[in-house]
Amino acid sequence: MEKNLSSENQKKLLSFMNSNSFSNRSDVAYSDYWKTHASRMKVKFTADGVDVSGDSGFYLPESVFRKLLRRSLIAIKTPSRVISKLYSLVQQYFGTPRFMSWSQGFDATMRHDPVTDPDLSSFRINHLELRRNFSEVLKSAREVEIDFAKWTKFSLTSHVLVAYYFRNILIPYIDKGKKDLKFCEIGAGSGNLASILYREFSPRIFFIVDLPESIVNAFVHLSGLFPQATFVLPHELENEIGLLDINDMNNDIAGCFVFLTPWQINLLPDNIIDLSINTHSFQEMTHAQIDEYFLLVERISKIGGHFFCVNRVEKIPCKGNAYVEIQHEPPNRFYEYPWRDKNVRLIDEVSRLHRVCAADDTAIRLERIGRVQ
Repeated sequence: MEKNLSSENQKKLLSFMNSNSFSNRSDVAYSDYWKTHASRMKVKFTADGVDVSGDSGFYLPESVFRKLLRRSLIAIKTPSRVISKLYSLVQQYFGTPRFMSWSQGFDATMRHDPVTDPDLSSFRINHLELRRNFSEVLKSAREVEIDFAKWTKFSLTSHVLVAYYFRNILIPYIDKGKKDLKFCEIGAGSGNLASILYREFSPRIFFIVDLPESIVNAFVHLSGLFPQATFVLPHELENEIGLLDINDMNNDIAGCFVFLTPWQINLLPDNIIDLSINTHSFQEMTHAQIDEYFLLVERISKIGGHFFCVNRVEKIPCKGNAYVEIQHEPPNRFYEYPWRDKNVRLIDEVSRLHRVCAADDTAIRLERIGRVQ
């Protein structure tokens, strides 16, 4: 997908892609799943910006015009793909099980529709109470669409809608009045959730830890949305002192996105993060990688900070040939992650939105951070 990018940011991105931070990678950081999908990333620099494409993790929203143009070109060049897509849609409509669209599921979940199984529990989200108590909560997919149109020219996608759902959930727990908020997202993908949380909560620094291929994608998207923000790419962080300089930046700056590769996480200082996030990427990792990131969250989080984790209840991080070849990675099970007993569990539920819209259950957990001795 082609995105406009200033000449300055094109140079910055090209410098990163030509650096050791991009090429000297740690194979340990790549599960079999990500070895496959990272190899499919394509980047092409154009006169006005950059064209980034790939499969998993490449879920950038696009304008209605670009979407229509892209689909028209596909129809002209490869009519067989159009026929295949139509056949798939017919199969999906008449096949079983039947699911709601993401917009329908969002509305049903937010209004406590019985189909979403809205049992009341101290560990589950009471969306009726959420709507009553917090005016910022968006109550319907239509309200999300209107809000999204205020600050982007993109059409609303299911990935953006789900990110708004997570925003709704987090609103009661993040103090928007705090001037020195720092967030860290592990595996931000295209940056959809990061963009929405940045706009809503205005953290002074938003750290993003991801593979180089995904960093390219998120940088292109986020720098286009927030040209007033400062952006720091991995090759610009030569040592821990450089990162600490960023941490001590003037509070008056518009905000800063700092990107780090998985092999740079030791540069992150201890006890600075108010909100750590992982959505839909632990499920693609090895068990050793998940263990390492749980240690990271405990180390960098402030006591009283929060950890928001959303992943499939069970998933095997597999290659693209999983239907025809045995996969050797053990399954990732959400409830077997190395959760810390001293953290306080605030939300712990199987996502009602995902349950009515998708075949695989997705779990949501929000914890308040304690400190493991």
